[in-house]
Amino acid sequence: MRKLRRKNLSAESLHVLDKMRELVEGHPSPPAQAKRLWDDKTNSNPRKKAFAEIRKVLGEMASGLDRCMYCEDSRGSDIDHYRPKSVYPSDTFRWDNYLLLCSTCNSKYKKDEFPVGESGEPLLLNPTTDEPAHHLELYPSNGKFRGKTARGRVTIDLLNLNGDRAEEMAETGCQKKGLPRGRSNALRILQALVLLHDAELQHGQLLEAERTRETILEATFSSLLLSLVCLVSKPQAAVLLKSGVPEALHRLIAEVPPEHREWIYAHRDAVKAQSGELGAS
Repeated sequence: MRKLRRKNLSAESLHVLDKMRELVEGHPSPPAQAKRLWDDKTNSNPRKKAFAEIRKVLGEMASGLDRCMYCEDSRGSDIDHYRPKSVYPSDTFRWDNYLLLCSTCNSKYKKDEFPVGESGEPLLLNPTTDEPAHHLELYPSNGKFRGKTARGRVTIDLLNLNGDRAEEMAETGCQKKGLPRGRSNALRILQALVLLHDAELQHGQLLEAERTRETILEATFSSLLLSLVCLVSKPQAAVLLKSGVPEALHRLIAEVPPEHREWIYAHRDAVKAQSGELGAS
């Protein structure tokens, strides 16, 4: 999971959302009205056009190729309400309340859950407003997340990001399978691709190197690139990384498009700032 930048919607789509929100807020039973309007949200051309744009823009915001904003494993298929419409009906038609999730994260795990703290603050991370690096740390050796904060731990548990729930164990039959195994495998593949990209650069195969960069940036679990960037400066890097990866990774980042380099360095600096390394470096 990584921090995602929310893009702008057209004025026309925002206007449609405003009108639908007014219908909810002016109704005697806002939750019932919100559900009815949501279930029937494409019954007119303006609404249909607005939600087609919403789905398109959410896909552009997501990491990799249209990946779920939480697990990054499956294709994002559902427009999810970060604040559930059953509990917060007025937020049903707010652009900044929409996320793109896979059906598993949305319907099997998140559902209408929205845990809050003692002061009412959300405990579930929102990848469009929160910096996940402040709350989650990846264990490269097994692909599992460690919650560095209460919000990180709640997010891991609620979305079953470590595959530790009893029903997940029953389905997979082995704790090593599922999302952690996928992340661990993807990290090994990523290192191989980083080294391949470096070899292509050294041999002047620039078109092939460009295609490899695209593959890395569009891959499932694409935020593992951020974890790799942070890992190279840690003592265990010599054990966990293939020979030559740190140097090849540095050259890769120098070649990626500026917008990608921006979020890579923003993530790295967020991790350093939290650990107190940024001021000392």
